[in-house]
Amino acid sequence: MGKDLVRAATSDNVQPLALLSCERFGATLAICPRTRTTIEVLLKSQTEHVVLKFLKARVGFASGGSISQLARSMAGVNFLALTAALVSISNTFEAGLALEKMIISSAADKTLVPTAYQLKDLLDVLEPRLNRVGFLTDVLGWKNWWINNEDISERSRVEMIRIGDPFPDADGLQKVVAALREVARIGEAKTASFTAGYAAPWLTAFIKWCIGEPPTILGPNGQVLLSQPSNPIDIIYSGEETFYRQIQIKLVTTFGSFTEIIVAKLERPPHTAAGMVDIQTHAKYVLRSANIQSGLGSRALMQALPYALKQIRDFPICGGRPEENVDEHTLDGLRSNAFPQESTIANVMARYLSLDEQPNLKVLPEGTLVTDLPLVSLWIKQQKTDLRTHGGLEFISRGLSCVVADILALSLFDGCLDSLLVYYDPYVMLRLDLELADNITSVLLGKMPPPCSVDPILKWALFLVHHEVSASLVKHNWVGSSFHGQVAFPKLFEDQLLRKHGYLELYCIPGTLTVDGLETNPFSLVEGATSSLGIGQTDEAETWVAPVTRSLNLYRNEKILWKIQTLKDCISAGVGWSRDLSIANPFDLLQGLALAIFVESCPHDINTPISHPPTDCQYIPLLNPLAEIIGDEETSPETVQWSNSSIKVFPVLGDNGLRMIALGSLSTDVTGNHDRIQTVVSNGACLNCLINQCRLTGCNFILL
Repeated sequence: MGKDLVRAATSDNVQPLALLSCERFGATLAICPRTRTTIEVLLKSQTEHVVLKFLKARVGFASGGSISQLARSMAGVNFLALTAALVSISNTFEAGLALEKMIISSAADKTLVPTAYQLKDLLDVLEPRLNRVGFLTDVLGWKNWWINNEDISERSRVEMIRIGDPFPDADGLQKVVAALREVARIGEAKTASFTAGYAAPWLTAFIKWCIGEPPTILGPNGQVLLSQPSNPIDIIYSGEETFYRQIQIKLVTTFGSFTEIIVAKLERPPHTAAGMVDIQTHAKYVLRSANIQSGLGSRALMQALPYALKQIRDFPICGGRPEENVDEHTLDGLRSNAFPQESTIANVMARYLSLDEQPNLKVLPEGTLVTDLPLVSLWIKQQKTDLRTHGGLEFISRGLSCVVADILALSLFDGCLDSLLVYYDPYVMLRLDLELADNITSVLLGKMPPPCSVDPILKWALFLVHHEVSASLVKHNWVGSSFHGQVAFPKLFEDQLLRKHGYLELYCIPGTLTVDGLETNPFSLVEGATSSLGIGQTDEAETWVAPVTRSLNLYRNEKILWKIQTLKDCISAGVGWSRDLSIANPFDLLQGLALAIFVESCPHDINTPISHPPTDCQYIPLLNPLAEIIGDEETSPETVQWSNSSIKVFPVLGDNGLRMIALGSLSTDVTGNHDRIQTVVSNGACLNCLINQCRLTGCNFILL
């Protein structure tokens, strides 16, 4: 066992024995040159790193280590190619079980075979890089070929859609790989004939992945569906129930002197492929599962989407409500919006639906619902007469609403869409939290959904990229996460821009998350931290009781500081500033923006003073705006009660970092406010206009 191999294995905390056995096993595999080239090109492209200023961390794929060691030899690349096909459709533990059986069956010395858990540890290191190879996309492409082939019975095609994308269990995978090895082995030529049912799409893709070209495909009556004379392998589709649960493999020598029949079983219920795909592949599944991928359903969707996206984007689905005595229309044009500009959403819609031109979002005529649109109305009526559906409104609740949720959630990743992978799971609707879709349905049907926080939007967006962070979102302490080769976090934390439109926008960068000094230990989760809140005094204590007359910054010499701590299983991140050791939970910044309105301009200069200071306003300090401050007895004996002032002004003009600190101090736990608009954020307006907006809208805080 060489020093380089041991060094590579230990750098990834995997067993050297597992790495050595896998490379040796790779020498026995039937992998074509085209697939090996695909793996090598992928690995060579994964060299860029991004430094996150706020976390003092790096995002990217580490050089060296196990994957670099395996990529040095043809045998190692063969193993990586097989591993890519396995981890693209299943979790690393299931893939480890399958590899354990494969290695045992081919190893001359069984005492050197690694365990499934040791193999899982290795696959956990390889998976983030290899799931970008696109094998699952190939599987779904072949599934589309199968279900559109009219030589297969309609019943079989419908069941193929319903059952998902099954593939063999660990023992069955070992037998399929062994059969392909026999066909590719130098010596007496052999052919292989596979008889399969619902697993035919996976089998077709896997044979092409290993051999380099698809097999000859025969229908249930022996008719040729796809002819590949140069490939010694064929697939026979069978609609018999027996082949719903297994794949039969028949190995035959060229002269027919020997025939071997092998049965590769599928689990009951069968494993079904799930993993990362591109946006268009994911969208095709969503549309097909809602029965709106073609025909009248597709036309109804195309008619409804521009109106529905506009309606939901403009509706404060997670924004605050005004005070009870304030007219809702007072907030028109002022509300913050979780989603980006309309042009961005329209661009995502075009990408999602593979449209040639970017559409324009449209406003529904007053008093009209999307269900009143001609094609939508006709489609709903048609569905009501179809006994296979649950009523016409299923088009809205499980069709249009889910597509709208997908497109709006994907728009949050604007700027990262070219490299973005999203999660495909044929049973996703059974696992997805549908709170966002349910709220969208309520709005589209003219109902008022209950107020909600930013959680449902973030939950949907992060589920799309297969980040299981529901627990952190429930606790309101999610800051960032890294799963399946993608690192996601809010743009606000990195660029410090308080966005009126798109305040929930996210970065999603290929790679894993590491911290200097701990490069061999990638982190999966970044969670928010808090500490006891202190009072941020200025150099002039009397300022707090001075009249509010102008926009200013009382913290000119201070700056935002992120307090980062690496724990055993996550990174802890809090946001503070240079004068105080207290820190706030970064998630509160997102919550604060949801309850904010923006005043972007006014006719006056931003520095215009107020000639008659208002009596209902007070400057307040960072981090603890509702606390009491008792001044020095000699200079300021008064006790300042911030809660006595109806309008409280954060004096942080022009410093986005300190504005974030102020916003983070207004957590719902401190203010007791969970759904009411509370903050006026200045984007260039003068102080007097900001105060007037506070009075009109019932807000209590001004962020200069």
